[in-house]
Amino acid sequence: MMTTAKSNAKQTAMRGSMWTLGGYGASQVIRLGSNLILARLLFPGAFGLMALVNVFMQGLEMLSDIGIGPSIIQNKRSHERAFLNTAWTIQILRGAMLWGISLILAKPAAHFFGAQDPKALELSIILPISGITALIAGFNSTSVFTLNKKMEMRRVTMLQLVPQVVSLFVSIGWALTVSRSVWAIVAGGLAASLGKCAMSHAMNTGERDRFGWDRSAARELENFGRWVFVSTIVSFLSQNLDRVVLGRLLSLDELGLYAIGMVFARVATNISTRLTNTVVFPILAKYQDKPERLMTFALRARTAVLWAGGAVCSGFAIFAPAFFGLLYDKRYAGAGHISQWLALYIWTWILTATIDRIPLALGKPRALFIANLAGAAGMLLAYGGYKIAALPGFICGLALSSLAAHACVVSAVPHQRAGMVRQAILASLAVAAYTLPAVLLTNALDAAWTPVHVAILRAALAALPVLTAVVVVRVMMSRRSEDPDMMALAVGVSCGKIPYDVLKERKGDVLISRARTADGASVIVKLWNRPGLWGTFRRVSKTNTGWREYETLRLLRDAGLGLPAPLAYMRLRDPAARHTESLIEEDLGLCSDVTEYLKMLRANKGDAALRPVEDEVISATRAMVEAGFIDTDHRLPNFVVRPDGRVVRLDFEMARRVKDPRGETKDFGVMLGTLLGSYAFMLQPAVGPLTDFAKRLAESVTASPAVLAVAKQRVEEMLERQRREASIDTKVEMPW
Repeated sequence: MMTTAKSNAKQTAMRGSMWTLGGYGASQVIRLGSNLILARLLFPGAFGLMALVNVFMQGLEMLSDIGIGPSIIQNKRSHERAFLNTAWTIQILRGAMLWGISLILAKPAAHFFGAQDPKALELSIILPISGITALIAGFNSTSVFTLNKKMEMRRVTMLQLVPQVVSLFVSIGWALTVSRSVWAIVAGGLAASLGKCAMSHAMNTGERDRFGWDRSAARELENFGRWVFVSTIVSFLSQNLDRVVLGRLLSLDELGLYAIGMVFARVATNISTRLTNTVVFPILAKYQDKPERLMTFALRARTAVLWAGGAVCSGFAIFAPAFFGLLYDKRYAGAGHISQWLALYIWTWILTATIDRIPLALGKPRALFIANLAGAAGMLLAYGGYKIAALPGFICGLALSSLAAHACVVSAVPHQRAGMVRQAILASLAVAAYTLPAVLLTNALDAAWTPVHVAILRAALAALPVLTAVVVVRVMMSRRSEDPDMMALAVGVSCGKIPYDVLKERKGDVLISRARTADGASVIVKLWNRPGLWGTFRRVSKTNTGWREYETLRLLRDAGLGLPAPLAYMRLRDPAARHTESLIEEDLGLCSDVTEYLKMLRANKGDAALRPVEDEVISATRAMVEAGFIDTDHRLPNFVVRPDGRVVRLDFEMARRVKDPRGETKDFGVMLGTLLGSYAFMLQPAVGPLTDFAKRLAESVTASPAVLAVAKQRVEEMLERQRREASIDTKVEMPW
């Protein structure tokens, strides 16, 4: 049923997030180094020209997608070779067409921007050359998208990072040895495109992409991609039209300052969009047939992304003037205060970027098109703002256009609209409450304090939200995702509203039951009632029984033991629940008691028949030790025989993880002794096979003489207690 995929969704997201954020951090370091070096080699006017070139290059890159990537990630046929070959063929045709468009538009674009600054006339040559990147991108392997769908984020990250490194070295090398002009960036872009294309084919572990055409696949790509294609055009305009408009309103020097400020102000946006595109969207696509569950995951994931994006946005708004003042020369000083205004626009963009993948995951690309159209139309607000308050007014108009796009996305989502709006409002108030006073304070101190002292204060104020967000996001990502269906099942069993079979019960304390999920699958539901401050402390500190058993099952299952899959661990906060926590496990079916099974084997086939079962018990014990677990309640009654005949260890309530079990002399000895004592109880009155079993057990787990001494003492204590309470006098001989 939903066992592995659902229980691992959060871990998948965590691993993907770590690779994504780590790769993005490295990417920003490379970008910063490149920008700093090129700023020394070039002039602000060159950055203005680069901004216009980048608008064109980014537009070609976005348009060359035409929805191929999201369609491969979202479509259920994406594993079929015919589907992928058709997608690759369409991608190549589109890349060739876009290069042709770049040839046609080069001269008109040069004359349009050249009217404001004659230096822009050089675009007539630069744009056709930079347009070759679209042609190259068309030949990228479809593995670029299939790796993303499979959540192989290590390879996806390398596919993004390595071409950037290539671009860095080529750009700087060109600027140092050939020409200190915008051609350095063009050369770097071409090199990066070639590198990414080559890597994408090298990373393709399946069949190679070939030219092909499947009518049904083409139809599906067209149905999904037509809105994505149009939406991408509008998205490109909404994200880049600002530089096109400002290219007509400002000089290239002024546009260069704006572009540099935007590059670093968009760090927060790049984090949020990369997380949503590469980590959140593929997981959302798994829930496309269950919108309510999709929205539950989306809101939870959005909270973490808003924390990360908001913190970076706030930190840069505070530190930007000092950043440009310390790392750039006086020609670029104005970029610092421009970045502070840009932070407002970037935050509103983040609000939309964290939910704009939801319509795609639900198969509604038209909604994203409408949202992007609203954002692009909002450029009229930006132009009006420029007429009123120059560049700050222009940026405020951009922010309003992003809010319009946000409203369009929210209106297109079928569930939890109020939750999304409330989440956006609370996050915005939190960011503004900290950022605005900090910006006003540090700006006011610029004239009264020395630059160094103001920079230190800005750094401290900027670091606080970033460090807080790191802690909060880490805690949020470490929490298990609470599946709504699993939560409803646990609460229903606890309240008695869902039918269940009692397997074990201690009134008011513990309930172990068998129940059925909404889709009819049988599961084991374990419930504990641990109220009060002590119970709360144990749950928060993760020393409680339910969490320890969940983690033990997860880790030992990964070690290869045939244990039931842990499906969910949850704290039950519902007032109607009679318990405080729940663990839901896979139901292994009708299992047999291993003690009775061994007695039956011995009676029918003799002592030799016990050996295979003994070996499985020893193997399970060794696996626990090697995984770092000690369980002083490690006894034979905790083992069962599955319907397939495999012996499985259950009930890890007393298990705890340590650095090295063999170094825990007392508890490790008690663990082994408890198992041996329980085995003696099964064998009695004739306990002859115990000696050989004890010897093989000690050798398997590499127990020290001190541990074996404790184990022997534990066996004697168990037999002595039996002697006192049941008047059964059993003698055993240990092989040590």
